[in-house]
Amino acid sequence: MKKITYIILIVLISVFSSCKDYLKEETRGVLVPSYYDTKIGIDDLITGIYGDGMCFHFNYEWAVVSTLFGTDEFTYAAAGAGIATEYADYSSGLASVAATSNPIVQPIWDNMYTIINACNMGIQKTPTAYATDTVTRNIRMGEFYFMRSFCYFKLVKQFGGVPIRTMPLSAIDLNISRSSAEEVYAFILADWRRAAALLPATTTQLGRITKPAAQHFLAKAYLYRASELNASFSKSTDLDSAIYYSSQVIDHSDRVLANNFFDLFAYSAPNGANETNKEVILSAQFDATQSTKGRYGNQMHLYFSAVYQTLPGMVRDIINDREFQRCAPNNYALDIYDRVNDSRFWKSYKLVWFANEPKTLPSWTKADIGRIWPIVGTGTGPGFQNTRLADFSMATKADGKVITADTKKFAVGDTSVMYIVNKKTDTRFDTTFINQSGRNTFVRYVGGGTSNEARNQHPSLAKYFDPFRTSVSDQFGQRDGILARLAETYLIRAEAYGRKGDYTNALTDINKIRKRAAFAANEIRGTVYTKSTGVVYEAGGPYYMQEGVPQGTVTSTQPAMVVTENSFISGTPEATKELYPAGVTSEADCFVNFILNERSRELMGEVMRWEDLSRTKTLIPRVKAFNPDAAANITEPKHLLRPIPQEFLDGITQNGKPLTGDEKAAVQNPGY
Repeated sequence: MKKITYIILIVLISVFSSCKDYLKEETRGVLVPSYYDTKIGIDDLITGIYGDGMCFHFNYEWAVVSTLFGTDEFTYAAAGAGIATEYADYSSGLASVAATSNPIVQPIWDNMYTIINACNMGIQKTPTAYATDTVTRNIRMGEFYFMRSFCYFKLVKQFGGVPIRTMPLSAIDLNISRSSAEEVYAFILADWRRAAALLPATTTQLGRITKPAAQHFLAKAYLYRASELNASFSKSTDLDSAIYYSSQVIDHSDRVLANNFFDLFAYSAPNGANETNKEVILSAQFDATQSTKGRYGNQMHLYFSAVYQTLPGMVRDIINDREFQRCAPNNYALDIYDRVNDSRFWKSYKLVWFANEPKTLPSWTKADIGRIWPIVGTGTGPGFQNTRLADFSMATKADGKVITADTKKFAVGDTSVMYIVNKKTDTRFDTTFINQSGRNTFVRYVGGGTSNEARNQHPSLAKYFDPFRTSVSDQFGQRDGILARLAETYLIRAEAYGRKGDYTNALTDINKIRKRAAFAANEIRGTVYTKSTGVVYEAGGPYYMQEGVPQGTVTSTQPAMVVTENSFISGTPEATKELYPAGVTSEADCFVNFILNERSRELMGEVMRWEDLSRTKTLIPRVKAFNPDAAANITEPKHLLRPIPQEFLDGITQNGKPLTGDEKAAVQNPGY
C-alpha cells in the first residue's frame, strides 16, 4: 500500500464476457488512460469496478471487523494475532492501531478511493467512447455514478466527512482537505439520483446494476441522513424521500420476496437458485472459475463457524468449512428471536455437526457407566429406570437400550456436535443429560446455570457456509455476497414511516417480513435433530424441541408472528419481549430499537450492523446492554466513527508542507 493509494489508477482490469449471463473477471495488464477512450476500454473499466468495488466487501477480515465486531450481535470468537479484537472490545489497542498502518480502515479507505478514481475516469471518458450509442452510454454512466456513490456511502458511514474527488487524478495532489458529512451525503444522493435516471429497470446479466438497486440505496441514504448521527443537517423531506424510493423498489414487478427465508441461503451450487432469487436486488459476483477469483475470493465462510475439528469424531472437511474463530454471537443475537415461532433463527444458525472421523470416535467406558447410570436393581420392567452390572461393564435403560463398555458412543454419520440454545429457566439440559448423550453437547444454560461452551464454541451463523470450495484448506469461497435485498427495502420504508409517527403503515411492512419468517403449516419446527445409525443411547429421543413445542405441531405460526403497536409501548408484555436497553421508554425510541431488533432477526450477519447502530446513535447503549466484552471501553462520540487512516494524515500537505501534529489532530476524528 502506498501512502496515498487512492490516487492510483486501476491496474488490474477485468473484461466482460458476452457469452455468459453473469459478470466474469479476467486479469489484464497495466493500462493507460487513453485506453478508456474506446468502448472496450470503458466496458473493461466498469467490469473491473464491479469486481474490485463490490467483491471487496466480502473479501477479507475488514468485511466483518468493520461491520459486525463491537456490536450487540457479535464479539470475537478467540483472541490472537490477525484478529482485530480492539475493534470488538474498543480497547486501548484501537488508538495505537489508528496511529499505524491499519489492517482494517486503511484497506477500506484505499480501495474505495481507487474505485472512485476509476469511476471519475469512466464518467469523464464514456460520453466520448459511446458518443453514438445512447443506450449503452446511459447504462455505463449510470453504473459509474452508482459505484462512485456506493464507495462514498461506505466512506461516510465509517469515517464521517471525507475528501470529495470528482475528476480522475493525472498527477499526485497532496493538498487535500476533508469535506463535511453533510457535503458527502448531498454528493451521494445526487449521484444515485443520476444513476436511477440512467439505469435500466431490468437486466439479463446476473450482477449488473439496475434502477431498483439505485432506488434501494437512495432510500437507504435518505434514511441514514434522517438518522440521529446526522440530525444536524437532515432535511425535512428525507423520510418522505426514503418512503418514495423504497416504494419504487417494492412496487417493481421484477422484485418479490422469497417464499421461504431459507431460499436466500440454501446454497446448492455456484450461480444456483438462491443466487438468482428475485428478492436479491444486488449482489457481488463470485463463481467457481479458479482463474478469476483474484487475491481473496469470498472469505465470509471462514468467520462464523465454531471450532469442531478438535472434537471427538470430527475432522475438518469442506462441508463444515474452516474455522477462523472470528465472530461469536452475543446472547442478544440468540435471544432476540422468538425461537418457537420465528423460523429465521433455525434457518440462520448451524447447531449440529455429524461425525466424519472414525479414528477419533469416543467409546463408553466403565467409568462412564458407573458415573452416569446408578444401580437400581436387576431384572426388567417398568419399575426400573436404569439397571447396570455391578462391574460397570453394561447398563440397560428402561426403554431397552443397552450401554456397553468399550463400544462407540456414536458412529460416523451420527450427530457428533450439538448446541442447545435454551433459556435460563430451562433446567432440562443438565450435566446428566450432557453425559448421557455421549455427544459433544454444548448447552448455553446447563441445568439453568452457566454454559459449558468455550469462547470458540457457539451456535454458528450459517448464511455464508460454502461447501463448493475446491479443498479443505481453500479460503476462496464461491457464493455471491448479497449487498441489497427486498426484505431490507421493506424495513427501510417501515422505519421511515415509523419515524414519521405513521405506525399503521410501518406495521404493514414489518408484518409482511414477519409473516414470511413464520413457520408455514406442516413445516418442520425448530429442532435439534439427533441423527443416529446405530447409537445405543439417544438423548431426548430422535429429536426434541428446545423451546418445548409439542412434537407433531403442524399449524402455521403466522398469527404469533404478527406484531402491533404494543411492541413500541414501554411496559407492555410485547415491548418487554424486545429486550430494550435501559432508558428506552418513549414510543419513538422504542420504535427505533424495535426496528433495530427486526433488522437483526432478518439481516443477522449481513455486514451492516455497526453502521446501523452508529447512524441511530444506539451503539453505546446497546453495546453496554448486550456486549460485555466491549461495554467497559466504548465511548461517545469517539466510537461512532472510525479513525482516519494515519497514512493519509502523514501524506497530505497544507501550503506545500506536511501537517504538524496539531493539524493532523484537527483532521482526525474525535478521540483518536
